[in-house]
Amino acid sequence: MFLDEGDTSEETFFRGVEKMAYPDVIKTNGKKVATLKAPTIPVVKFDTHQVGQGVVYNVIVYDPVHEKEAAYSPVTTYADRDVKLGLVDAVFSVIGSIIGLIFCLFGFRLFKFTLFFGGLVNFSFLFFIIISANSDISHVGRMLTSASIGVLFGLMVFALWWFMEWTRLCLLINALFLGFLVGATLMFTPFGELDMIQSNEFDYGAILCACTIVVPVILILWPRLLCIVYTSIVSAYAFVVGIDFFIHTSISYIVINVILHATKPQYRRDHIHVTTPFQQNDYILSATWILLALLGCVVQYVMSKNREFPKSGFIEQKRIRKYFINKNKREEETPILINSDSPQGYGANNIC
Repeated sequence: MFLDEGDTSEETFFRGVEKMAYPDVIKTNGKKVATLKAPTIPVVKFDTHQVGQGVVYNVIVYDPVHEKEAAYSPVTTYADRDVKLGLVDAVFSVIGSIIGLIFCLFGFRLFKFTLFFGGLVNFSFLFFIIISANSDISHVGRMLTSASIGVLFGLMVFALWWFMEWTRLCLLINALFLGFLVGATLMFTPFGELDMIQSNEFDYGAILCACTIVVPVILILWPRLLCIVYTSIVSAYAFVVGIDFFIHTSISYIVINVILHATKPQYRRDHIHVTTPFQQNDYILSATWILLALLGCVVQYVMSKNREFPKSGFIEQKRIRKYFINKNKREEETPILINSDSPQGYGANNIC
């Protein structure tokens, strides 16, 4: 059971212990983490990462023969309040929040930049997972390396649009993160804690992949709507995650849980279960995310009304050159003599 965030008073401590002292009150106030059965001898480890968060743990033992149950003595732990914030992480958070707020309100108007930053975010996240799962590089090294690769792929997505003007394809590639965020949010809800999903890694991955693909594929039928919804929701999340870095809520665990699933081989093998509190600051940030995303959708819809996607400068220049070439060609084929019936023959000249 999670204690009130930031509250380390004795009164809260004893009230929490009282609520986790007996099987009946444990089932009422506590949150079930795992079910372990004999004859195996499990090793369960608890770790609290939420800054200043108090947690009360207990175990209920059930005897199937006599159909009786009893509880162990509750144990309470508090996370450290004095946590040093990494400079690189702080810089990424601040920059991400600022960019997220801008694109949440003006994503469609800044379509060219949206293509670049969308590719950067998608591929940075993808390669962060790949690097984390297959190397022992430090956290800062992984962030810088994945960001560098993301910049490269962001430029490639922009180049794909610039030279080919495949607007729908580029939108589809970038909007995959929207589908991923929808799936990750679904897994963060009580739906993701169902035994069917928690006990089967394949089901977890299949549902996440299905959401990642299906959501943008459906919305691509309306590309302007997809661009507005994608930039509003994803950018609003980037904004609140930047705030979360400094006030330490559970919002960032929507994505962190997926990273843990993908990068930690022992995640299932050792029965690692990540559970986070959802308290006052979490409700505030969640409401901020929803309201900001809705505001972004409305603002972008109004600003983009009767506006089309911008044209690629390269393709436009190519069209202009082709137009003038065809125009000059037609002028060269125009007959000099007014009554000439055919520009190719001399027999039609009736003046001479």
